[in-house]
This record gives sequence, C-alpha cells and structure tokens, in this order.
Amino acid sequence: MVLELSSATSEKKEKRPQNLEEIYHKVSDLSGASIAVPEGSRTILTPITKQACEKHGINPEALKLRDLDSFWEHGIDKEIQILRHDAYSRRRGELMEIARNERSKLHKEESSTERSMHSVSSARTDIWEQQAKTSSTLIEMEEMRLAKLKKRKEKEILDKIQYEQKNASGSKSNETQRRKGGDA
Repeated sequence: MVLELSSATSEKKEKRPQNLEEIYHKVSDLSGASIAVPEGSRTILTPITKQACEKHGINPEALKLRDLDSFWEHGIDKEIQILRHDAYSRRRGELMEIARNERSKLHKEESSTERSMHSVSSARTDIWEQQAKTSSTLIEMEEMRLAKLKKRKEKEILDKIQYEQKNASGSKSNETQRRKGGDA
C-alpha cells in the first residue's frame, strides 16, 4: 500500500508542468548505447519552455541528465561508452544553452508586449481624462458665458427701468411746468 501512495505522488509530480531548469536537473530513464533521444517526450512543459523547445526542435528528454551507466550495452567497449556519454553531455549542454536563450527572448517579448498593452491602456485612459477635462472645461466656459449674459440682461433691464423712471418723472415735471405756465 505504501508503494501505491508513492507511485500516486510521483504521477502527480509528472503532471505538473516543468521549466527548463527542472528538466535539466532531472535524471532520464533512457538506457542504451544510442545518444539519440526517442520522439514524443512524456514530459509536461510550461508554455514558454514548450515554445522555446519547439522553436529549435529540442526534445525535452535530450535535456535530462544521463549517467555513464545508461550508455552501457552488452558487447560495447568501455571507451565507446564514455565517448557516447561525453558526446551526449556536450550536446545536452549546447541544447540547454539554446533553449535558455530562446526562453529569455520569449520572456522579454512577453514583458514588452505586456508593457505595450499597458501603455496602450494608459494612453486610452489619458485620452479619456483629456476628453473629460475638455468637456468639463467647455461646460465651465458655457456656464461662465451664461452667467455673464444673465448679468448683462439684468443690467439692461435695470437700465430700462431707470430710463422709464427718469422719463416718467421727466414727463411729470414737464406736465407740472406746463400747468404752472398755463396758469400764469
């Protein structure tokens, strides 16, 4: 029963996507003299790691660690086994360098895309703010214009009232003078 729990735990670990560094430090379960890696890796990758590997045709299994004994095969000389191990290790290092560089590029592209999306979003926000300021400024200007117009109209009305009052009082005084002049 303990074995079932540990195998279930290792299955869960396999299902979690792995990045380049995790794959690089993982031991491969491949064995045999060949340094070629079979197609169709069972390793689940993070999206950026997967993109980096696919772009350069790197099989993630080729990035895993293989010890010298994994190259043992019946009837092969020990020196050939060592040469194959060394060739695999060198190629593994080269592939890892390529994958790391590509992953870095992808991270930079992703962050620049996010920055540009953010700048587009902030530019839209700036435009909305400018339009809101412009709208509020236009509204304020219209309110000021209407207030001035109202004051001007009030002044005109007061001027007309004063004029009428002056005319009315002037016509009364004229009439009074006419009466006084007519009496004399």
